[in-house]
Amino acid sequence: MGKGKMVTQGAHGAVKCIENILKKRWQFEYTNLPDCYLENKAIGREMNARSILPIGDMDKFWLDWYNQWNDALYTKITLKVDSASDLFMRIVDAYLKRLPVFVVKDAGKTPIEPNTYTAGVFLGTVEIVDVITKTLKLL
Repeated sequence: MGKGKMVTQGAHGAVKCIENILKKRWQFEYTNLPDCYLENKAIGREMNARSILPIGDMDKFWLDWYNQWNDALYTKITLKVDSASDLFMRIVDAYLKRLPVFVVKDAGKTPIEPNTYTAGVFLGTVEIVDVITKTLKLL
C-alpha cells in the first residue's frame, strides 16, 4: 500500500472513530472481523460469545478524550502491524478495554482488493494505549 493510501485510510478511520463518539455509537461490530480471526483466536471466540459488550458510562470518558485529542493535548501516532491478525488482536484488546475503535475495510476502488482491512483506530489515554501498542514501531 502506498504512503498516500496509508494516510487516507488512517484519516478515514480517525474521522469515523470520532464520528462514532460524537453520535454515541458505542457498539463495536465484532461481526465484521474476518471469520478466520473469530474461529482461530481465543479472544475472537470470547468476543463472539460476549456479543456486544456494555459500555456503561464510558461515553463521558470518551467525550473527554475526544475534546483533549481535538485540542491537541493527546499525541497522534501511526504504528505498523505485521498482519491482519495483529491488527485485530490490538483492536479487540482496545475494545475489551472499553476504548472507542474503528476498523477500516477498503471498498476496493483503488488497487487494494475489496474488503481488505487496512487500518484500525482507537482513542484513549497514553497509559491505556501504551499497554496495547508498546511492542509496535512507528510507521
